[in-house]
Amino acid sequence: MEEERDRFLMQERVARAQAEEARRHMAFLAEASTLLSSSLDYEATLSSVARLAVPYLADGCAVDILEEDQTVRRLAVAATDPSKEKIGKELIHRYPPDPGGKHPLQRVLRTGKPVFLPEITDAMLASVAQNEAHLRIGRSLGLTSAIIVPLLARGRTLGAISFVLTDSGRRYRPADLILAEDLARRVGMAVDNARLYRAAQEEIKERKRMEDHLQFLASHDTLTHLPNRVVFTDRLNQAVERARRYPKLIAVFFLDLDGFKGINDSFGHAIGDRLLKEMAERLTHSTRRSDTVARLGGDEFTLIIPDLSEAQNVTIIAQNIVNALAEPFSLEGYLFSVTASIGISLYPRDGTDAETLLQKADQAMYRAKKQGGNLFRFYSPPHVSDKN
Repeated sequence: MEEERDRFLMQERVARAQAEEARRHMAFLAEASTLLSSSLDYEATLSSVARLAVPYLADGCAVDILEEDQTVRRLAVAATDPSKEKIGKELIHRYPPDPGGKHPLQRVLRTGKPVFLPEITDAMLASVAQNEAHLRIGRSLGLTSAIIVPLLARGRTLGAISFVLTDSGRRYRPADLILAEDLARRVGMAVDNARLYRAAQEEIKERKRMEDHLQFLASHDTLTHLPNRVVFTDRLNQAVERARRYPKLIAVFFLDLDGFKGINDSFGHAIGDRLLKEMAERLTHSTRRSDTVARLGGDEFTLIIPDLSEAQNVTIIAQNIVNALAEPFSLEGYLFSVTASIGISLYPRDGTDAETLLQKADQAMYRAKKQGGNLFRFYSPPHVSDKN
């Protein structure tokens, strides 16, 4: 009876120990799951998981990710000994595993199956060392036991987690392998989910970039990136509506380059295009941020100068633009002197809608062109003599 009682007590102690171990394992996995679900930044999260595994499951833990080009990137290292943690971070960079080699890590990444090493011998270290220096470093770590498990998701190997024992005097048991595999399954799912989320976010960003690009192309000139006729007309209509509520002057400029066709024909379209881009930049720098500079096409540009208090300000702005454009352009080792003929109409004197104001500015530009170019003219009715 006493033997039976002792046997029963022993079984009870074993059962309690197993139950306690199972409880601790479940608590460990629950904490790991909380970490893994707390952020989609899996690179930072994996560092926290590695630190959680030390010292509960290992004296040292490393997390490696397999990149698309099959290279191995070490994302996290944790160790009870900080000096060994530093070695673990540098080791894979100095001695990356050979894809076809015998290193247990590469075997796990290649096969998708775990490696269980309850006892690490010096012969094992020598068999995977790439040279004598590598072997010395391996020996300095004092490895006694190891488990390397793959990170799997949707039939793919994403990486691996390595657990090693060094100074604690422990050795890995089959129960530890089960725990390591359970943790690796959760990590693999978290990494895969984070990557899927990132891919979805990138797809959304790319779609948004494409939509923005298409919208930009629909509203801007592809060469100079200035607003096109559609945007010009819309902004002029807005300026007119605002000027009706808060009485202000609006000046509309119509510019046509003098002698541009000759340059384009003689030096080619590449020089002509660069000249148009330089012209666009000078016009933009010669106006206010509240003004609109647009390209209608060819060598024709338009400007909206809103919210003016008096017409005299328009003359100053126009002369500044003429002076700015008169400076030679240096392109491909050549100096080009390109001027502009500018026509100007004013709201409300010359019109109260966008179409009329643009037409009047266009007519004034032709008058400036006929008078030799490189000057500006305000619109005046055909029967009125030009005194500008």
